Amino acid sequence: SIYLLFTPSGNQYLYDYFSKDFSEKTDLDIKVKSINIDDFPYVTAVMNVDKKAKLEVNGEIGLTTLDINYTFSSDIVCYENCTINDDLLIHGEVTGRYDTMHVTGSGRFLDGHVEYKTIKRTDMIEDLKIVGKEINSTKLFKLMDQDNLINGEANITINVAYMYKEHKKGDFTYEVHDNNFSGIPLDLYTKVEIEDMHHDIVMNISSPSLSLKLYDAEYDQKKKQAKGLYRLDIKEFSDLEPLIGYAYQGEFNATGEIHFSEDLRITGHSTNYGGELKYLIGKSGLTIALNDVSFKSFTSIFPYDPIMDASTTGKIYYNFLQKSVIVNSKLKNSKFIPSKFSKNFYKKSYLKLTKESFKE
Repeated sequence: SIYLLFTPSGNQYLYDYFSKDFSEKTDLDIKVKSINIDDFPYVTAVMNVDKKAKLEVNGEIGLTTLDINYTFSSDIVCYENCTINDDLLIHGEVTGRYDTMHVTGSGRFLDGHVEYKTIKRTDMIEDLKIVGKEINSTKLFKLMDQDNLINGEANITINVAYMYKEHKKGDFTYEVHDNNFSGIPLDLYTKVEIEDMHHDIVMNISSPSLSLKLYDAEYDQKKKQAKGLYRLDIKEFSDLEPLIGYAYQGEFNATGEIHFSEDLRITGHSTNYGGELKYLIGKSGLTIALNDVSFKSFTSIFPYDPIMDASTTGKIYYNFLQKSVIVNSKLKNSKFIPSKFSKNFYKKSYLKLTKESFKE
């Protein structure tokens, strides 16, 4: 025992012994750098975790149970193959048997604050709750190797009833506000309920002139297929010019469905323009079907005065790759309406187009 306690080689033997023991019991790569067992089972120790973080513990470490306080710190955060800079500092407690550990913690994480608690069993997680406030969403999505479309400080709540192997049940909510999403303020709220490979999803995206709600949505993780219903309400198109990149005008409301398998497919329906407008957004293009739609109302979305009105029925197809438009439609009860075009035409020809009408 004197050899183990008071010689460098004895200390190293203890460090190696506890490093192996703690690693096996926690499924982490733990290297003990220093340890004080003078008042065993009360122990103080400093360890490196996965070669990147520092773990300081003090408390009772028995053969079958733990009752310790810990401080976990690092200047980087790692997940799988991704590493980002972060000022990570977590304080917490671990109590209970090694096969049923009650874990709590709170502190700085991804520029925000996080609190968590869970029960860690040998082969599963139970009653996990994580609350993150003012989390840097850019760092979060980079850590998960995902594209982050909406930047800002995010609030996150995760509840997991159980999680083991491929089985899990719980839910999470994610909220973020972006002051400048392509030139406009934008808010995102999403909630996902998870049971094994099945996900139920609700999502709201909103700005002063935009509301997009996704509901009754489902995602099959095994098949990688998703579907859901949505409602889109745009109060004024022109307010979204920084986002869309074009100065459309007026109001637009639509409902439809979203399907995702190998490709994304969006269908929709609107009655904004006095008849029925249906659309399909697919991999290669946009198809619009018009049925008894007012030509004047439909063309009023463009930033110039309409020159005529008619009942319009037909199809419009826009090819995304070729950037080409094909129009196949019929106009009924067409007539020119007062506009700069009709006035200029009269000045040059003395013909009043506004008195002309055409049945087809």
